[in-house]
Amino acid sequence: MNMSFRHAAKNPPGKPDAAQALSRWQAYLEALDCAGQAMDRARRLVPDHGLDHGVERIRALLLAGVPELERLQSAVAPNTDRGAPDQAAAGVSPDQ
Repeated sequence: MNMSFRHAAKNPPGKPDAAQALSRWQAYLEALDCAGQAMDRARRLVPDHGLDHGVERIRALLLAGVPELERLQSAVAPNTDRGAPDQAAAGVSPDQ
């Protein structure tokens, strides 16, 4: 898993709520990623179908969270020349 969701999100004038929401969402996704990594390490030590299911569910939640992350990023900085962030910019590889 090991995804990085932290991006330098500046708090532009007039957009404090969107920037706060982006920061909070990034923290949630990072917490999910850390939990998934811990479960993945645990299942390598002791193979377990419950852990397998948990890791797959966390991966699904992370991928489901990427569109919201992109929406929040565009709300924070809608007039930048970087364009809309994609999954690669969010740290998600296609095979996850």
